[in-house]
Amino acid sequence: MDGSLKPDFFITCSRDSVTAFFTAFQSTCRSCPSRFIAFQDLDYHFKVISSDDDVVKTTSQLSGTHRGTFDLTNMKMGVIPATNKSFDARLEKTRIMVKENKITSWVVEPTEGAGLKAILGQPGIAVPTR
Repeated sequence: MDGSLKPDFFITCSRDSVTAFFTAFQSTCRSCPSRFIAFQDLDYHFKVISSDDDVVKTTSQLSGTHRGTFDLTNMKMGVIPATNKSFDARLEKTRIMVKENKITSWVVEPTEGAGLKAILGQPGIAVPTR
């Protein structure tokens, strides 16, 4: 993927609207049984750091406990049974580019101990290298 989002993905570029979007996302994560049942206590912290012209800079941090089945069949990893182990990912920095009120790029700064590697690795789930 080239970092671009689908053309119909739309959000107005302002600190309040980006924060509202992620507040709604966090609420959905906590209540969505199909994707987040594995981490029922998912704690997602999102903060807008700045919004200048076409760039919104944010940070995010996740933590939770792997208490339910984790369906990763779309990643060719099968269904992972609960490990009852926790993860606490490090803070990630994100830069969101907006053109004509549409998100055109979403770049997450690579951070050791964060992202999917932390979510899977800390509870002891083997992370594929390719």
